Amino acid sequence: MPEEIATINSVRELWLKYGEAGPLGPYDVDFGALGPGPHTALERARCDRYFCIAWTNVLTDQEAELIPEWPNLPASALLRSMNHKLDQQILEFASIVGKPFIDYCLVYQRRMHDWRKDPDGPRLYMEYGKKLAHGAKVEQAPPYEGPKAILQEPHAYEFRERAVIEWGLLRERIKSFRAENPHVKTIGELWPFIKSEVLSGPTIFRLLKSRLLPLEQFLSDSASNLDETLRWQARQFVKEWMSYGTGRDAVSLGHDIGKMGKSLKSKL
Repeated sequence: MPEEIATINSVRELWLKYGEAGPLGPYDVDFGALGPGPHTALERARCDRYFCIAWTNVLTDQEAELIPEWPNLPASALLRSMNHKLDQQILEFASIVGKPFIDYCLVYQRRMHDWRKDPDGPRLYMEYGKKLAHGAKVEQAPPYEGPKAILQEPHAYEFRERAVIEWGLLRERIKSFRAENPHVKTIGELWPFIKSEVLSGPTIFRLLKSRLLPLEQFLSDSASNLDETLRWQARQFVKEWMSYGTGRDAVSLGHDIGKMGKSLKSKL
């Protein structure tokens, strides 16, 4: 495993180191774009680190200090809290990204092994199966009848801020392209241009490059209102995209992300 992947342990550390290169730099994972396996060792390592970061991000500072010794810790309220938060992460990502990706997380594997002896283990295994099934139902549901291409971020505030910058730049390029090509009316005709622009400027569109599949899906499912969607200001577009991706009300989601940003800034 590359040394840099092995040494990053928190979202705050990642943001400080890779903020200019996108919210998670080399750790950002577009699970949809990875497609079915087999996956390379580097892809599996990035998935592993992504899930670990998601867990450490919800731990208190006191709990996070115990990560190097976990799970070989004396029974305590802290250990129970860490395990509970890990269980919730496992169940959440079982629904969001499913298999085989969650199997790449070594911490998840260890915790799920411990479920076999945990008094609550049978319930957790049953809930795990339900979450996997729910994720499949969401994937197969018609547009806007459930979250699609979910943005799975443990760092939604940073994602939003970076996405606003990048989409603002891309929006202007799309506007110019459509003015020069008035015959382009559908997302099918427009998408090759969008994809080409993003891929030709990987240092500019670092985040969008790792989210091309969710972006295409959102624009495709918004095709009936494509002109209106493309007229949205960048911040409004990103808010609606994240609402679509998570299945949450855009206003409520925006408030929560704003609180997340204030909390993050207070800790840096």
